[in-house]
Amino acid sequence: MVTRPRSPSPLTVVAVDRTGHALSDLPGDIRREVADATDPAEARLTGRIAELRPQRIRVKAVAPQLLDTRTNRAMFPAEVMAHAVAPEAIAGVIAFLVSDAAAAVSGAILPAYGA
Repeated sequence: MVTRPRSPSPLTVVAVDRTGHALSDLPGDIRREVADATDPAEARLTGRIAELRPQRIRVKAVAPQLLDTRTNRAMFPAEVMAHAVAPEAIAGVIAFLVSDAAAAVSGAILPAYGA
């Protein structure tokens, strides 16, 4: 059991799923199989850690579809990259998740899709 002293502000942990980026060099069918195997584990881990909420620890995750990065622009065709998510947009999602406006959110995995 995790114990931590009572503080005025809760601790917020935000994980960013980078599985898709890490697997981008694999063929599509293998990439999908790995994602299918790891996504439930990520969801379960986020949910289990969220059980720390009584200790004032909130856990959330962001799962970007495809990030608009130099590396990804070199690997994917323009029509795919037209739907990529800007890193600044992900930063905005994270800023929201750590804000008081998202205080009621814990244990959630928020997908982030591009245009």
